Amino acid sequence: MPIKHLCYKASSEIKSFEVLQDGTLAFSTGFHGVKIFSHQTCSAIKSLSIELLNSNTTAVAFNQKGTLIAFANSNLLHIFNTQTKLLLQSIHTFKGEIELLAFVPNSKYIVAGGKHGRVMQYRYDASSHLSRLCSFGQNISKSESRVKNNYVSAFAFKDNIFASTGY
Repeated sequence: MPIKHLCYKASSEIKSFEVLQDGTLAFSTGFHGVKIFSHQTCSAIKSLSIELLNSNTTAVAFNQKGTLIAFANSNLLHIFNTQTKLLLQSIHTFKGEIELLAFVPNSKYIVAGGKHGRVMQYRYDASSHLSRLCSFGQNISKSESRVKNNYVSAFAFKDNIFASTGY
């Protein structure tokens, strides 16, 4: 039977919530806040305020160790070190708002998915943009010659396997 812990209340929208490698929990809010905490003791391990992480943030991801957080404000991707509290890199991404972000486990890569159906790979410790991993079909309206309703909806990793879905 699941055990329910009532540990934290956030004062704004929670943008991301993840279980980290060591079993601690991390979440970010729409108004600058990042918390890493133990669900067993309900105590904060780390509490950060990041000005760039705000109501304009469209996607958030933590790496497995909780030492890095990546977040997107539309098409600008930021990578922030949670230990040193320094912004490591800001990357101007492909055209279109980023809606999904994930750190690739055991690597130096971030994968981003957006409204235009593209899944892009970025390296967060060096030159930024690496490659387009895939693109999902183009639904083009006959009355308007532009892409409509074309999204990356989810992706997942396991060892050297990457899976992605969209429409």
